[in-house]
Amino acid sequence: LPDPDTAGSRGERVAILEFGGGFSSVDFSAFCAQYGLPTGDVTEVSVSGAKNDYRGKTGDADVEVALDMDWVRGTAPHADLDLWWAPNTDTGWVDFLNAILDAPDALRPSIVSISWGMPEDGFSTSRRYDQTRQLFLSCALLGITFVCASGDAGAGDVLPGDPAFDGQRHVDFPSDIPEVTAVGGTKLVPEGGSFVESVWNDGPDGGATGGGFSRFVAVPAWQKAALGARRGVTGRGIPDVAAVASPDPGLSIFVRNKWTAAGGTSVAAPIWSGILAHVNAARAAAGRPRLGAANAALYAAARGTSPYRDITQGDNSYAGVSGYEATKGWDPATGLGSASVASLVKKLLA
Repeated sequence: LPDPDTAGSRGERVAILEFGGGFSSVDFSAFCAQYGLPTGDVTEVSVSGAKNDYRGKTGDADVEVALDMDWVRGTAPHADLDLWWAPNTDTGWVDFLNAILDAPDALRPSIVSISWGMPEDGFSTSRRYDQTRQLFLSCALLGITFVCASGDAGAGDVLPGDPAFDGQRHVDFPSDIPEVTAVGGTKLVPEGGSFVESVWNDGPDGGATGGGFSRFVAVPAWQKAALGARRGVTGRGIPDVAAVASPDPGLSIFVRNKWTAAGGTSVAAPIWSGILAHVNAARAAAGRPRLGAANAALYAAARGTSPYRDITQGDNSYAGVSGYEATKGWDPATGLGSASVASLVKKLLA
């Protein structure tokens, strides 16, 4: 991860979308103090009346909020940090994206981190999807980069106890949106005094990275070469990239006045949001525009000497749903792989 003493993320504004839960400034300050990170100001933005609900009716999501905040700050310590509270309703996505578009320049983020989602089937067949897709595109044209978790239930994207579970493969919305960078999960496995990075798949009840192919969104032009000649594949592949996500042993967060370990692609997404804040800051310092919709540049960076650690071990089969094996190059479990941050920044300045 980036050195917290560097100012590489300075000048960037990272927004975190939350559909529930809340945070305590005392908790956040304790996390930052432990790791020598600047607490900084956290700006809160209410969308359609939603607000910080720490220990409230949606307080079961307090852990989600803490891991988002802690790991955006951990990877981009000098970026401005905003929390956008949105209603967890059918129109919540539209309300949020419209609010981003309407925000004054000083409050408009350069990067948006999203750890919430749903199976694409429940959204992508509706008119609401078309409206939402256009709003994502409009935001991208303003130079905003969206980073989203690919899901924690393997290739099925739905846990067996959920009424929507059908034992079939599904990918997550909004990860299927081409203007969104979808982040999968990896696991660090001890080996010979060091670690090997594999697909995050902790087996029954432990979670596994989401990934697969969209049923509704066609393969974008920038992804065709990476997908290669996979027979019968016509949909966008997910994820695009990956980061550590296994809750075993997990990443530390401080929430409700205590330390705990957290995991899931909900950690991987804020990590990548922080990484891309460093990329954007470096580009801005060089007089170049911010990435905006980042995927075309991320896939182009894999050519030649790649800045990604290619994940070739493991799969995302989970809860009886047959998943996908990690392979050399892009795969529908960990995408292009995890990042060597310095190499990625250098490559995206070339």
